[in-house]
Amino acid sequence: MKTKTKGKINIFAIVCATVLGIYTLCMFLFMYLTVSTSLKDIFDLNVNPIGLPSPICFENYGFAYETLVVQVGSSGNSRMVYFDRMLLYSVLYSVGCSFIISFIPCIMAYLVAKYNVSLNKIIYGAVVFAMVFPVVGAGASELQVMKQLGLYNTIPGMWIQSASFLGMYFLVYYASFKSLSNEYMEAAIIDGASHLRVLTSVVLPLVKTSIFAVFILQFIAHWNNYQTPLLYLPDYPTAAVGLFRSAYSPNQAGTLTENMRMAGCVILCIPIMVIFLAFKDIFMGNITVGGIKG
Repeated sequence: MKTKTKGKINIFAIVCATVLGIYTLCMFLFMYLTVSTSLKDIFDLNVNPIGLPSPICFENYGFAYETLVVQVGSSGNSRMVYFDRMLLYSVLYSVGCSFIISFIPCIMAYLVAKYNVSLNKIIYGAVVFAMVFPVVGAGASELQVMKQLGLYNTIPGMWIQSASFLGMYFLVYYASFKSLSNEYMEAAIIDGASHLRVLTSVVLPLVKTSIFAVFILQFIAHWNNYQTPLLYLPDYPTAAVGLFRSAYSPNQAGTLTENMRMAGCVILCIPIMVIFLAFKDIFMGNITVGGIKG
């Protein structure tokens, strides 16, 4: 029986390793094609679309940075948005939404996990219900509500739209707070700390690694997201929207060649790569909470 079990485990490990290996090779292939295409001139790209660039054209990045432009607004009141402005909009959109998404579920999860109130069971049930039975087709009504409230086509409006505690991160924070001993808070309250002081000075520092990890993950997701800004921020295009419109918008078609668009994608990937390399230990390390001494 032990030999059979060991054989099954080995077969399963081999299958998983094979699938992950193929997936990794595909990802590296896509990365190679993107970088190599961004370093080719248009003639080399047509003659040698897969091979290494010859000559290497680093000037493509500067040209893409200066040339990528998106026209926004109506025909009578239109303006041109260049790549540097798109990067600014990307930073404002990504940082603001990521902060809200990582902070609001944390506060709600703390209140539900640490305060014995009847409403907490309803809130927890609503979160689970929203995850099991997702709301489909609410985009049109949400768009109308934002227009009526004056939040449509504004970056602060996108921040407010992100202020929801529903979702997986609520459950992650809830599990963290449930496993957190009440001795921390009780000791602080005995010393005269208010509930707000307990939250800001005792509880949040203990889960700051989780909060920061959620923030980084959401920042990466929002930085690469083009669908939501394309719909809700027509006059404030992010860099991802600019690259999308340069490839698929009828009004933008032909403004950038394929190698220039790939150069823009590489420029857009650089902040994500820097963030991942700088904070990779947060993603791959174990999150531990300790401090009680008996």
